[in-house]
Amino acid sequence: MFMRFIADGPNIPDELLVARDTGRVIFFCGAGVSYAEANLPSFATLAADVIDRLGAAQDSHARLLFERARSLDPLPGVGGLVATDRVFGLLEQEFEVSDVRGAVAEALQPKPNVNLDAHRTLLDLATANGITRLVTTNFDLLFEACVPNLLSHDPPSLPDPHSDREFRGIVHLHGRVDTAYRRAHSDEFVISSADFGRAYLSAGWATRFIRRLLSRFQVVFVGYTADDPPVQYLLEGLNLRAGTPNKLYAFQGGEQKSAIALWEKRGVEAIAFDSENGFAPLWNTLRAWAERARDSGKWCENVLTRAASGPTELAPHERGQVLHILSIREGARRLISLIQPLGAEWLLVLDPRQRYSTPLRSYTNSESAPSFDPFDSLCVDSDPTPGPADPEDAFRSRDIPTEAVDPFQSNLLDREQGTLRARATVRGNPHEFHTELSRRLEDIALWLRQVAHHPVALWWAAHQDGLHPRVIDSIERALQHDVKRFPHAVLHGWRMLLSAWADQRLESDTERYRIAHRATQEGWSLSLVRELCGLYRPKIIVTPSFQIPHPLKWLADDQQESVVSCSVEYPHPHEAIRIPDEFLSYAVECFRANIDLAVALERENSGTRQVYLTTSRGPDDGVELPDRSFGLTGPLIHFQKLIARLATIDLEAAYRQIRSWPSDDDFVFARLRIWSAGTGLLNADEAGAVLLELSDRAFWGSTHERDLLYALRDRWKEFSTAVRDGLEQRLLTGSFPWSADWGDKREKFKAHDKLSRLHWLISQGVEFSFDVQEIMRSLRQANPEWSERHGDAAADSNAPEVQTIVADNRPDPILATPISEILKRAEELGQPSFWERIERDPFRGLAEKRPSLALAALTFAGRSGEAPPWAWAAFLRVDARRTDPARMLRTIAARLRRLPPTRLRDIAYPVSDWMDRISDRFYGDAPDVLSGLWGAIIEALHLIEVKQQSGRKRSWADDALNAPVGRLFDLLVKDPAKDGLGAGNGFPAHWTARLDDLLDLPGDMRRHALVMLGFQLTWLYTIDPVWTERQVLPFADDCGSDGDALWDGLLWAARVPQKRLFLALKAGLCARSTSQRRRNGNSVLAGFLLFGWKGDARTEERLLTDIEFREILIHADDELRRKILWQLGQWSKETDSHWRGEVLPFLRRVWPKQRAVHTPNMSGHLAKLALDSGNLMQEVVAQIVPRLGPARNPHLYFASSSDGSDPPPWRAYPAATLDLLWAILGEDIASWPYGIEEVLNTLSQATETASDPRLAELRRRMALS
Repeated sequence: MFMRFIADGPNIPDELLVARDTGRVIFFCGAGVSYAEANLPSFATLAADVIDRLGAAQDSHARLLFERARSLDPLPGVGGLVATDRVFGLLEQEFEVSDVRGAVAEALQPKPNVNLDAHRTLLDLATANGITRLVTTNFDLLFEACVPNLLSHDPPSLPDPHSDREFRGIVHLHGRVDTAYRRAHSDEFVISSADFGRAYLSAGWATRFIRRLLSRFQVVFVGYTADDPPVQYLLEGLNLRAGTPNKLYAFQGGEQKSAIALWEKRGVEAIAFDSENGFAPLWNTLRAWAERARDSGKWCENVLTRAASGPTELAPHERGQVLHILSIREGARRLISLIQPLGAEWLLVLDPRQRYSTPLRSYTNSESAPSFDPFDSLCVDSDPTPGPADPEDAFRSRDIPTEAVDPFQSNLLDREQGTLRARATVRGNPHEFHTELSRRLEDIALWLRQVAHHPVALWWAAHQDGLHPRVIDSIERALQHDVKRFPHAVLHGWRMLLSAWADQRLESDTERYRIAHRATQEGWSLSLVRELCGLYRPKIIVTPSFQIPHPLKWLADDQQESVVSCSVEYPHPHEAIRIPDEFLSYAVECFRANIDLAVALERENSGTRQVYLTTSRGPDDGVELPDRSFGLTGPLIHFQKLIARLATIDLEAAYRQIRSWPSDDDFVFARLRIWSAGTGLLNADEAGAVLLELSDRAFWGSTHERDLLYALRDRWKEFSTAVRDGLEQRLLTGSFPWSADWGDKREKFKAHDKLSRLHWLISQGVEFSFDVQEIMRSLRQANPEWSERHGDAAADSNAPEVQTIVADNRPDPILATPISEILKRAEELGQPSFWERIERDPFRGLAEKRPSLALAALTFAGRSGEAPPWAWAAFLRVDARRTDPARMLRTIAARLRRLPPTRLRDIAYPVSDWMDRISDRFYGDAPDVLSGLWGAIIEALHLIEVKQQSGRKRSWADDALNAPVGRLFDLLVKDPAKDGLGAGNGFPAHWTARLDDLLDLPGDMRRHALVMLGFQLTWLYTIDPVWTERQVLPFADDCGSDGDALWDGLLWAARVPQKRLFLALKAGLCARSTSQRRRNGNSVLAGFLLFGWKGDARTEERLLTDIEFREILIHADDELRRKILWQLGQWSKETDSHWRGEVLPFLRRVWPKQRAVHTPNMSGHLAKLALDSGNLMQEVVAQIVPRLGPARNPHLYFASSSDGSDPPPWRAYPAATLDLLWAILGEDIASWPYGIEEVLNTLSQATETASDPRLAELRRRMALS
């Protein structure tokens, strides 16, 4: 975690900021501090001044060496080539030591009105709890000039860094001048190479002081470059290495990578800043940091005050400051003490999933409106910029970088303050909440409670899988005791969301098999029945509403009533369990309770009594509707089946259940009552009474229309005259209770309902006692638009179903049509009719049955320069084209050649596809046709507009297979003229000429040819190396899209090239391996590289040398390095694999030793290679341990041997395993791999490792979690 004080300033680690606040940081100040504002000389400028002051001879060694050193530019990542201390050493050989030191003192004398701002800034930073502690290698007294009463120390009388009484004030580690700037203050004055050698090596007093300092404090170098003599001697004396626990930092100008290279090899973490335009970014940062140091509370208050205006009003680095505050204990405490809490919009900044959420189209009605990218408004300065969105996959979720800051998670600062809980998190998967929150996270939870009444807080929470139980408890207390501050919609949303989170269940299918197993083993019981019914219990699901814009786009006066969307989910196992007869009655009671709960949840969710239902009445053919029907209908159908089965076992129990259904419900229980009336469960009188008792809403509404009509039809003849009279009267005079808002339309609607029901019933054989036709004629006057089709559909099922669209290709409707009108008429008839579920394509049928007539219609259109793509595609794609007579084939080809090239261009794909599908005809009974048609199609393809595509994600292979060039290439590959050729014979001239035609096409079409050629490259090179080297291989070195396409084909084929071809491709392979353009095929690329390096087993010649392979690995990315390690591990797993002997040579001679490769990701994958190496583990671990650091690899785990197979190598080699663990297990327990606890327990029982202090330390860390 890092923070910037200013937009262009350096990124300072959070742990350094916190350590300074607690007095655990020492600022180590060099010449750059005195140079910045006071304009004192740098070390090099000081040398030049002293040379002149002493009057060194023009040919003196000191002057000559200095001028030569000044003429040499520093090397990137190396620094200066000649140390200035050598110059002073030569001066001390030429002059008296006292004269040299006197000249130094005089050269350092400041001007009378010297600017001390930089020194005051460093003193403020060096002061904590009222005590100033600062170390400098500067000889001047400018720090003392800022605060005259400060204690000063110089060698050899240096204070003990562990003594609070001694260690305070300014420590001049290399000595200081006297107050008159005429000589050295004491005998020790470290400026020459001899002085440095004495201070850091022979006498070593400086080294001892620094070691004591580092055992207590963190050190920050300010005003140095990595090649300054003080730094070089100091760090070489300490002999630190990268990853040392003693934290050292250095501010370094330049770009990040070079800064790291200069310092990291000396064990120092570089804090880079842009110095291209001077050192203002550094000093402005230090001034801002000093302001924070003088009063950190006030600084936090100022940042949070600015933050109160909202995240969109702040720059990314200012949002980063807020996240820094919330990432430390003191900052989180200040957050909850604000009089006006920070706005809930800041939840979106804290959450990396929100910062990296998918860009959304603006909430407008305009299709051309620009999309809204939350990252632009929510990101912090340390966030890596996401890649551009793929226009072909606009809804794809962005990947969240692992380095994205997440204050909701425990961090290492929590551990330093003794409150780390491994994997503790405010929000996440409920299974992650097994640990308590740190005090910092508890404060963030309290802030969330403070802002929970804001709609944004609810919107954010709805995006989470869950919140920590402590957070939920806090919010529930707010809902209970502070309910007045919650708007009704937000209050309701929280209640529903908390209810949904509280209802955590195991996956229903898993539980179903557990219950079935128990029933088999133990037998059924009432409790087991309850468990089974519990699998079907409905639950609330709460998601963010997609009907509103992103919160940052809400207007100030918006009242977001629909922040979340609630629905009722009806879980069920995919395979039901049959409940024994003796438990069925109890099961019905339990399932009835589920129905009652469902009704309550639906009403609570919607705020009305209305429930959406589809039909629960199956078709007349007896096929039952599935229990998994949409929504509540599925449980209803399941319940109906249980009641029907119960009636066969215990009719009275079924009656009791039916009689318990409330009659005032118009939806769920009305449906059940209609169902019971329509079946034989109730006698005719009871059934008729049920139907007559239905409310007008239930009787006339569309919800139960199908179910009611079928019930009337099925029981009509059984009803008594009185019941039929009552139902007839209702059909004639009743109506749905339409609202007065519908006005005059109500009568029209009523007539429609009656007409449709009467029509459907009489069509089903129901006989009425009144004149139905006369009544219907009267009703049609009120609704003239009604038709019998409406009545026919009155009882159609509204249950979801898969519908089949039948193809009707009969040409009959156009057979008698004049040739000039055939295409027009066929296009009119070809419109799909979804109502009839028929898709008509008479022209396709004509092309199949009467091809001459179809071609005549196309020819007629061609005479006027037209070639309708739909018609040509239909004609060419029918199977009959494969068996056309040779005369017809020639006629078709002639018609195509006559088309204008622009029209042939428009149908290039169906034409090329046809050519490919009938390739045997072109090479068989119609060999004279292909030549002319080939030329025409190539000419047409040249007319296709070349479009520049960006952000491509698809492979060229996918494109080519569905493009004209891909079909034409396939056509050429089927040419028998290229068959039976031996190696080096060459292909026929006409065949390669056609390949040349494809390669001459512009833009993406050429790339389609290249990817197909790449797929066949090994074969092409074997038969015709001359043509291949001339026409294809040059593209292997291309760094653009042409090269991408060829390599896509090579990697698609995944065939290792033979020796000569590999060598020809090697330069391109090496370049492609380290290119940022490499998009896919890493596994195959890794295989190519490994095979090339392994070489020819017969000659032991490596086609890729150790050095070449190593250079690739150095400059490649982690993804390719990972694939190479994975591939090597896979191939070498078997004990008899010839690759097994290559593992250790690869690690010894090829794998890079560069620190840049020693990333947490690579450490994890090297560790996995070791764990998979079997009996090679000891030797593999010995090779990789020096290259390892704390690992990060989600796929790294320690497999157990509980499956009965051979024990894993970590059990067989405990010493090597401990070496590996000590290298890869970092301080953050949350990053430790799965299964580590078992490994540590096993090591504690092994003789070789049981008493190892490293194991004790790892177990101690584990215990802290």
